[in-house]
Parts: sequence; C-alpha cells; structure tokens
Amino acid sequence: MLLALFAAIVAPSLHIPAAFAQANTIYYVDATNGSDSNSGTGSWNNAFATVQTALAAVNGGGQIWVARGTYYPDDGLSLAPANPRTVTFRLKNNVAIYGGFAGTETQLSQRNIALNVTTLSGDIDGIPGNTENALHVVTSDGNTATAILNGFTITGGNANLNESGGSGGGIYLANGSMAQFANLTVTVNEAESGGGVYSDKSSPTFTNVFITNNMTAGSGGGVYNNGGSPTFSNVQVLNNQARFEGGGVYNLRSNSTFTNAVISNNTTIGRGGAVYNNNSTVVFSMSQIFSNVANQDGGGVYNSNDSNASYINVIIAGNRAVNGDGGGAYNLSSNPVFVNVALTGNTASEGSGGGVFNRGQAPSYINVTIARNRAKNGGGVFNFNGSPGFANKCYLGQRGQNHPRYLPVLATLPTPTPWCKVLIQAEPICPVQPFRSLSNQFP
Repeated sequence: MLLALFAAIVAPSLHIPAAFAQANTIYYVDATNGSDSNSGTGSWNNAFATVQTALAAVNGGGQIWVARGTYYPDDGLSLAPANPRTVTFRLKNNVAIYGGFAGTETQLSQRNIALNVTTLSGDIDGIPGNTENALHVVTSDGNTATAILNGFTITGGNANLNESGGSGGGIYLANGSMAQFANLTVTVNEAESGGGVYSDKSSPTFTNVFITNNMTAGSGGGVYNNGGSPTFSNVQVLNNQARFEGGGVYNLRSNSTFTNAVISNNTTIGRGGAVYNNNSTVVFSMSQIFSNVANQDGGGVYNSNDSNASYINVIIAGNRAVNGDGGGAYNLSSNPVFVNVALTGNTASEGSGGGVFNRGQAPSYINVTIARNRAKNGGGVFNFNGSPGFANKCYLGQRGQNHPRYLPVLATLPTPTPWCKVLIQAEPICPVQPFRSLSNQFP
C-alpha cells in the first residue's frame, strides 16, 4: 500500500528525456512483411520495408534490426539525388544497424546471421553487370565508434568514377571515421582503388569479416588503407584481384593492424600478391599469408618506401612471384621485422629470392624458418645492396643457384633448433589461432 502510494505521488514528477528514450529505441525493417507507412517501432509487426526509411527515422540514436532479404540504397529515399549512382547507406553516429534476423526475434542474441542472410546491394538498376550500380554500397563519413554495422553481406558496389567516386565499391570511409564493422561479408564489388573497402585517413574497426572476390583497376583488390589506423581482427581477405599493386591489401602511409588474419588466393598483375605496404607502419600478428600470386615482385608481401612493417607469428607460404623476385616477400628500401615467422614453399621461378628478396636497408629476421622455397637465383634469400640481420635462423631444402650473394641453398645449422624440427615434422610453426566462421553466432 505504501509502495503504491509512493509510486502514485512520484511517477508524475519523473521525466525521461525524449532523446534518451529515442537512443534506446529499436527500429525494425523487413523487406517481405514490412511497410514504410508503419511506425517501425514496438515489434516486427510494425516494421518498415526499407533500411533508408529506418535511417531517416533514427534521429538521436537507436538500433535498427533488419530481417533477411536484399536491400538497395535507392529504396525508401524521400528525395532521389541528381546522380542515382551516388545513393548509399550512410552510417550515423549513435546508431547500430544489425542484420541476420528472421523477423521474429526479441533478443539480439537470437539472430542467426548465416541462416538469415541480409544483403545490402548496390545493384540499383537490377541489370546484370556493375556498370550502373551504386558507387559505394555503404559510406561512413567522419563517424565516431558509435556508428555500427553488424551482420550483413555487402555487394554490388562499383566505384568507377574519379576522386572519391573511384574508391571503395563496398565500403567507403572518410574524414577520420572510427565506425565499427563486424560479422560482414564484403564480396563482388569493384573500384578504381579498394574494390571491397577504401579507408581514407580513417581508423575503423573490422571484426569477423570476410572480404572476398572484389576487384580493382588500380591497387588494393580487397582493401585500400590510405592513412589512418584501421584495425582488422579475425578477417579473411580471399580471392581479390588488383591490376597494379596489392591483390588483397594496399597500405599507403597507414598504421593499420591485422590480427588473426588469413590473406589468401589474391592476385595482382603488379606487385604484392597479398599485401603491398607503401611508406606504412603495419603490424601483422597471428596471421597466415598463403597462395597469393603477383605477376611481378612480392608474391606474398611487398614492403617499399621506408615501410616499417612487423610480421609476428606469421606464416608466409606457397606464394608466387611469377615473373619477378621475392616469392614470399620483397623488401625495397624498407626495414620490416619478421619475428617467429615461417617463409615456406614460396617461388620466384623466373627471378631471385624464392623466400625473400632484400634490396637496400636492413630488414630484421628473428626466430625465422626459411624452408623449401624455390627461385632461379637464391632459393631461400637474395640480398641486393642490403644488410639484413638474422638471429636464430634455420634454412632447409632451398632450391636455387649457388652464388656468394645468395644465402646458402641448404641448411646452415648442423642441428636444427626445436622450432626448425617443428617445421620438419610438418607441424604448425606458429600458434596461429583458428578463424571463426560466420556460421558461428556473434551477439
């Protein structure tokens, strides 16, 4: 009785700010069962039909839950732009957009991203081919870390114009964006630079992301980081193509970090089949870089122009420099550091340095195994006007010509150290963690 009386007296005096209430509002979107004439709130029964309508409604913050289906950036716009290809899903501060719902859930943890595929598509004309597709499927312009995109497939972007219109077919970030991206598949996008993702002087976070089958007419088939400090954790960069450099990733004056990354089966006509680092300070840890191809130098990685890249607990294996040097890695006027690294099974069949080609300056190799690499000259390591430093090294079974400039073709240690024995026994040399598939559930 006393509690009821207290509530009756106090409740009318309580005031919950409208902005606070709105910031905790969930907006529902369902392409199949929703309608943009609905309120979008309360439950799935009131869902909007388009993501753009929900983005327009979230003033002040909130969450957007999106049911399975395909959504286009020109659907739900109140005013069409002069150039229809500039339509995009533009992230907003204090707004978290989640995909992967069936349209019945009441808790975020109930969604199934793998089963309820939710696609953001740039194919606004519905015609096969990307010629008239949206320039950028998703755009993050100066967002804080409160802008979140989680649980989507992003596809069909084609950034083939000049300036910003030529970068980031899937995701374009600019002006210091710190947006957070998680549980995404960024696939089949095209651009002049950064087919899948282009980060311009921004520091976004990518977690549990697949970046696959994207293309660029320039550099960075999967990802192009221009400045900033992007962070990539539990990512796979697979089957991307670049015409110039960086089939998988291109870093320019960037401080990007890759942890537990798999960069594989990427190709480039130029240099850096997996990764091209240009005047960048990049860290790769607990990662695997394998089966990438460069038509020129650096089948795996290419470090140039004073790049201070660090490779820690990394496997660089099975990469090819088809007509160039450095099957596994090519270091040009740079000082990369390789710690606890295995460079194995890489080839430069028409060039030099099956494992590594060093040209200028002084890269460092600490606790490295360089084994079973092949090249026309210097199967393991080829040094040209460079002074690399090696500590606790192991060379095994290289194939290449003998020359004073080359490191020995066969093992230089009479008794392999324990970590060399690990390689001989075909066991993992680095404690690389298994990648978590998107089939797993993430909140």
